[in-house]
Amino acid sequence: MRRSALIINILNLLHDGAITMDDLEGFSDGLRDFVGWWAEHNFQTE
Repeated sequence: MRRSALIINILNLLHDGAITMDDLEGFSDGLRDFVGWWAEHNFQTE
């Protein structure tokens, strides 16, 4: 799986509530930082 596809899949799972940021504990700091930043700036909260 390409890195870009992996990130998109992680973002989709996070958005759907299937995973949380805590579930990304074993991933690199860079990936977790990017996913956290992207989610913070792009997911709509109600």
